[in-house]
Amino acid sequence: MSNRVDKIKLNHWLNIRKTSLDVLNKRLEKHVNYEITFDNLDQLDEHAITQIIKILSVPRDFILSSDEIPSYIYNSKEEIQKTKRPIRRGGIHYYNYYTLPSPKGYVAPVLIDILCPKEKMPVLNNGHLEPAITISLGPNDIYARFAKKINKTNFVKFRINPDQKTN
Repeated sequence: MSNRVDKIKLNHWLNIRKTSLDVLNKRLEKHVNYEITFDNLDQLDEHAITQIIKILSVPRDFILSSDEIPSYIYNSKEEIQKTKRPIRRGGIHYYNYYTLPSPKGYVAPVLIDILCPKEKMPVLNNGHLEPAITISLGPNDIYARFAKKINKTNFVKFRINPDQKTN
């Protein structure tokens, strides 16, 4: 077990206790001589951690990072955008890879944003080492090719959702 406060876990328990980081800091000001932020959680000492768990009335492991497989993983849109890797195939910017979060030591799934235009035959991919989710950021349908010889089973059109309310 780590002695580092997990940002997501702390925020979760702040929400459950119907409080905020500002209120937590107000309650801590007689016990800790610095302001706690979500960016400095890895710098908290044992005394500060003990005070936080007293205020939130939770066991230590409810707010501390663990090396176990987490029950959920969160990356912000900005963090995912930083993983963007443009891929060129067949002489064009064919698609973008975005890596999704995964537990340490695991293979992360990827988002594949297909950019291949309708008039260009998709180039075959040699497979993925990671699970992949293919998306279209629109505005048009996308086409996927799964074999050298084209037929209705291995050349598939993925339709976008044209409904303005649910797209």
